Amino acid sequence: MTNSLTVDEAIADSLIALVNAADGIDQRSFAALLKAEARCQSVRPGVFRKQVYR
Repeated sequence: MTNSLTVDEAIADSLIALVNAADGIDQRSFAALLKAEARCQSVRPGVFRKQVYR
């Protein structure tokens, strides 16, 4: 068992969706961010992009 959510689980999680809505983050943008970072991590593990998302 893992304590981490997969990208798809995080996108579908209702509590995360509520927090995102409260913060003004739409689900499509959140999903795009998670999927882009997952792709980045699969190519260069441990390297995080230093980009601000709005």
